Amino acid sequence: MTDEAIRATRATHGSALVALPDLGHFERRSLRGYSPEQAEKACSIPLPLNRGVNGRAYQTQRIAYLSDVRTDPDYFSLIPETRSELAVPILRGGQVLGNLDLQSPR
Repeated sequence: MTDEAIRATRATHGSALVALPDLGHFERRSLRGYSPEQAEKACSIPLPLNRGVNGRAYQTQRIAYLSDVRTDPDYFSLIPETRSELAVPILRGGQVLGNLDLQSPR
């Protein structure tokens, strides 16, 4: 899924995020386009369910998009080249299971 979404959107980085409501954060999975060091760092830092573009997609159950991540005070800069980010919630039965997160330097 992540690979196909990256190709379709021409994103440079992407990941599948699994929502862990009991812990209050996402777990990153299926990271694509990240260096091994970036992937290790990303997996070691919790991504809250209530902050940033992914938090908005989770909370609203709607696609969230940032055309310039530098305008979002909650943006966590893991990939310095990232300028835009797209978060697509993955729903089942009205519940968000996680998000598909895509990032691009454009």
